Amino acid sequence: MGRARQETYLRQRGWTSVEKGWQHERTLDEVYPRTRALHHQLTFDLTQALARWQWRVVGYSQRGYAQLEDGVTGESHALPSALRVEARRQGQPVRDFTYALFLAAAVSDDP
Repeated sequence: MGRARQETYLRQRGWTSVEKGWQHERTLDEVYPRTRALHHQLTFDLTQALARWQWRVVGYSQRGYAQLEDGVTGESHALPSALRVEARRQGQPVRDFTYALFLAAAVSDDP
């Protein structure tokens, strides 16, 4: 994704470009570089999308990595693992499944 598309994505999802980076009301007034803001937004969008299949965020690491609980088995997984598990359940390649979730979030009206 090119820089212009990244910035458009962030703006559409409620981020604001400020002097030293990007801010969002969810981030408690912290300012992040564009790449870290993208990481936070993608994590948010993908975890919200997984909620449809009973996945629940149970915490975040200090670096912003999501830990999710599987509503089916009760097991805990990091976001990449949760995406692999759910893609397998849906019978899709992980790449295609993740990209479909991202696209659905990117065109959504909900920031």
